[in-house]
Amino acid sequence: MLVSVALYDRGMIGQGFTFDLPEERDMHEVLGLWVRVPFGSKDALGVIVGPGDQLLEGTTVHAVWAVESHPLDFRLPALSCSLMLWMSAYYLSPLHRVLRLFVPLALWEGTFQPKRLVEVVPRVSSGAIPRQKKQVTKLLTYLEQEGVRPKHAVLEQVSSGVLRAAVDAGYVEVEERGLLPVHRPSGPTTQPKILSVEQRAILNEMEAHYPETSLLYGVTGAGKTEMYVHIAERMREKGKQTALLVPEIALTPQLLTYFQNVFGERLAVLHSRLSEGEKCQEWLRIAAGDVDVVIGSRSALFAPYRTLGQIILDEEHEWTYKNEQNPRYLTHTVAEQMATIAKGEIGVLFASGTPALERFARARGDVPEAQPLRLYTLDRRIYEQTFI
Repeated sequence: MLVSVALYDRGMIGQGFTFDLPEERDMHEVLGLWVRVPFGSKDALGVIVGPGDQLLEGTTVHAVWAVESHPLDFRLPALSCSLMLWMSAYYLSPLHRVLRLFVPLALWEGTFQPKRLVEVVPRVSSGAIPRQKKQVTKLLTYLEQEGVRPKHAVLEQVSSGVLRAAVDAGYVEVEERGLLPVHRPSGPTTQPKILSVEQRAILNEMEAHYPETSLLYGVTGAGKTEMYVHIAERMREKGKQTALLVPEIALTPQLLTYFQNVFGERLAVLHSRLSEGEKCQEWLRIAAGDVDVVIGSRSALFAPYRTLGQIILDEEHEWTYKNEQNPRYLTHTVAEQMATIAKGEIGVLFASGTPALERFARARGDVPEAQPLRLYTLDRRIYEQTFI
């Protein structure tokens, strides 16, 4: 079985290196698997990204030495594999350069040590605690009111000594559950804000035509952000993830807090100010399915989504959606190609108060040779809209 293997430090345009996988398996079973292959006088770690090239008669290729398990159980989704091959061919960029968008170096090498989410679980009620153990009673009362809580939140209520004593006595247990979010919510989650009549009408029409590629033309202050929250909430109800891309300058604490209030620890944030370790931490959380919403700059588009259902480009007219280093790509084009590859599983929404001419012309039907965009308009600010 011939497979195409991508390497991290060398590559060709539009394709990986072809190797022979000794055992015959379906392609969807092997996509994203890590393999050890011979390359020159050494061996190299690679990832299977697609079927290999058909060989000319009389020619042979080297066999894959071994299929390996990633130290962190990280595997590239099929969508990522198909997208990187397309980007390499479309933008005439060597495959290994494209691959680096999808896999941070520390994840490729398997050297990153993820931080685990540690939670405190009550095992008895506060009424069962002896009266003299007031701090332990305080701890159990807190857990009864709030439920299972992360260890860092518990240590804001009691000292580490009290927690250790409660564990030793069997009153509570400390358990590892998943991966620790980089940005921790400051409190319990809340419900999204109520939408206006105009916002609800657009949201319902989007739902009726999902999945589609569309343009939301909304003036400043019209409530586009509130609509993003509700779109992501509807995706979460369907078991799908949402990617909200924003220009780097628009990644404000207010925006992140707003989404954290609704999605809590099911939110991941990706931007250039993250350290390599923080980026790997969020990458693994997304790959594990611990995240419903990802907010970030253009690089967030290449995260390892398992069930991506909606891509939103806020302020889509901004020039920062163009990557000016190899591979040079336009985020809008890549997002639409992701939807094409997914075959009806992903919707794409461009949004702006001053949309780019090319998107606005497509939405008006002035570019017959291009795929049309459905146009939604919010032409009044939120305080001018109708609420019932």
